[in-house]
Amino acid sequence: MVWNASTAAFTATTSNGSNTFNTGNIDLDDDDGTAVMYNAQNLIPGASAEVRCINVTYSGSISSPSVKLYASAGSSTNSLEDYIDLTIEQGSATGNSFPGCGTFTPGGTIYTGDIGDFRSTVNSHTAGVDSWSPTTGQNRVYRFTVQLDAAAPIGVMDSTAQVTFQWEAKVGT
Repeated sequence: MVWNASTAAFTATTSNGSNTFNTGNIDLDDDDGTAVMYNAQNLIPGASAEVRCINVTYSGSISSPSVKLYASAGSSTNSLEDYIDLTIEQGSATGNSFPGCGTFTPGGTIYTGDIGDFRSTVNSHTAGVDSWSPTTGQNRVYRFTVQLDAAAPIGVMDSTAQVTFQWEAKVGT
């Protein structure tokens, strides 16, 4: 007996092009030109407050990241940081040039306390202050006011405190 098998078949296909996947970016910049905001020398308890502003701009392609401000580093001798009062406001400004404030319009106070407390409790994106969700090209001006507390004890004389203010834009978990 001879058996013949056929190889003919009916077929059809369809396809969905060259799929492409890109990641976006998040990008923050400020107007400090890598200069420090404060290099305050010879502070005296209760003397006039020192006020500085910094402009932070978002230029990433991903809309609405969570931008927060926190302390990323710092140090202190003789607990000086516990006697440096700190107020941070966010808002907008015209005619400002780092570290000046020009005509600052406050949008709200985001921190009031001392540098020691800021460093120990506002020290990560999760614990950060001023959750801001910008779109590309948006900016926010932050006004910092510092003053050596009038009640600072003699034990903080000839001491040093340092803090790094960090803004971080974050998306996802």
